[in-house]
Amino acid sequence: MAKKKQIELTIEEKLQNALVPKEEQPYKIPSNWCWSYWKYCGKFIAGNGFKNIYQGFTQYDIPYYKVGSLKFCDEGNYLIDETNTINEEIRTKLKAVKIPVNSIIFAKIGEAIKLNRRCLNKIECCIDNNLMAFISEKYFYKYIFYWTKSLNFYELTNATTVPALRKTDLENIPIPLPPLNEQQRIVNRIESLFAKLDRAKELIENTLAQFEQNKMAILHKAFIGELTAKWRKENNIDLFSWQDYQLKDICEKITDGTHNSPINTDLGDYMYITAKNIKEEGIDLSKITYVSSDIHEKIYARCNVEFGDVLYIKDGATTGIATINTIKEQFSLLSSVAVLKPKKNKLLAKYLVYKLNSNEVRNMMINNMSGVAITRLTLTKIKQAKMKFPTIEEQQEIVNILDKLLAKYNKIKNLEQQ
Repeated sequence: MAKKKQIELTIEEKLQNALVPKEEQPYKIPSNWCWSYWKYCGKFIAGNGFKNIYQGFTQYDIPYYKVGSLKFCDEGNYLIDETNTINEEIRTKLKAVKIPVNSIIFAKIGEAIKLNRRCLNKIECCIDNNLMAFISEKYFYKYIFYWTKSLNFYELTNATTVPALRKTDLENIPIPLPPLNEQQRIVNRIESLFAKLDRAKELIENTLAQFEQNKMAILHKAFIGELTAKWRKENNIDLFSWQDYQLKDICEKITDGTHNSPINTDLGDYMYITAKNIKEEGIDLSKITYVSSDIHEKIYARCNVEFGDVLYIKDGATTGIATINTIKEQFSLLSSVAVLKPKKNKLLAKYLVYKLNSNEVRNMMINNMSGVAITRLTLTKIKQAKMKFPTIEEQQEIVNILDKLLAKYNKIKNLEQQ
């Protein structure tokens, strides 16, 4: 039976189909703009399978990008990964589609979608079957590129074991379209503002790096007595008042958390603090897990952390970072964190934190670490660590001076993080 001839739509009908109905428009736009669907701005191309035997060659002319390639972009958002290249003969064998220049390339399957990376290509390329490309045909490609960066593709994935993007779901995303010359102005404005943001970030990072150096220099001066030389003179005290102590001599308690990682959950009764939560500026509760009451009782009986105790990382990449416990309620602790309780009238907790975080002490403690697969500080090494300590009065003076000097550093650091 012969197929019925498909009725050709008029230009007006095609235009009407391309427009988003008013009731479905996400928000109001200027009167000279229009809402369309992404599919009417160009076309989507899925990647091809990339056989292992053709991977790893770098001498050919056609780049073949994989999901990992999206990590390597220049300042203009163009792909610069040269890990895999092919020639025309290999492309033909693979039946790989050539992706035109200035296409938008992104992950279409797997957890890589969650990273929301987008890149453009400087030269014609091929992409593997974990990637998808969008080719802009009627509108300025950079305008569409920046518009896609406002979307969270992971929210569009299907609810299966392996997250994936479907072409039809992408095609039917509404897109606000200004006139072509206004698209160019918008892109120019975005790139101008982004350049200013990048410059501001660079300046803040440079300032922070300088403050970090200054901070370490200040701490060094604090713990050799330079910062309080005037104070000692006014109080008729000399450096002989500084005495050597092992930490066990001036701390009531030095212990740690559990050596068995308990099963933790988001639904437990007590917070479970590990090394990842310990920062110089305090305890980070943004990524916290919990343990049940029965598990907590066993852990807490060992460490018995109290408000004002010093928490000190003793194994892993962040060994040597110390902070003061500012949590008033009980919590459980992993063995990667030690608990030090200073003796009253002998040692100030804040002074000890400043001292432990200084370069000299941190390097000394790290040199005392032992182990093969995982290096760590033992409680014995911590207890036997010997350092010079001034009187409790001079400790307080040093803390007062450091608090004032480092307030500006902390302000810059918080700004950089924001």
